[in-house]
Amino acid sequence: MEKRREAARKAMLIPAAAVFLILTLTGISVSYTRDDLEKIKTTNVCESCNLRGASLTGLDLSGANLAHADLTGANLTGANLTGANLTGATLIDVRFLDANLTGANFSGATWIDGSPCKAGSTGKCGK
Repeated sequence: MEKRREAARKAMLIPAAAVFLILTLTGISVSYTRDDLEKIKTTNVCESCNLRGASLTGLDLSGANLAHADLTGANLTGANLTGANLTGATLIDVRFLDANLTGANFSGATWIDGSPCKAGSTGKCGK
């Protein structure tokens, strides 16, 4: 019985390792980097950074520069993004519940639903 369990465990590891290898070789990141998370929290600047799936709940990101950042699946619930630069950012599946988006620049960003925001989109994604 123990040999069967061991064989089943090994059989599960092979597909998982293959997926990880493919993602690594293609440059696809599945989660944020700690350095990028610390960078936005301490400097309010994180251009072209990886914040995929990061929790930024309740942070004061007013005036932050997140141009071209990947925020896919991030949680920005209750965050203050007043005047933030989100030009060209990827915002697919981001949670903005109760976030302050006043004056935030969404020009060229990819919105929650995957659609592009028009140039000049401020405070909301103009489509």
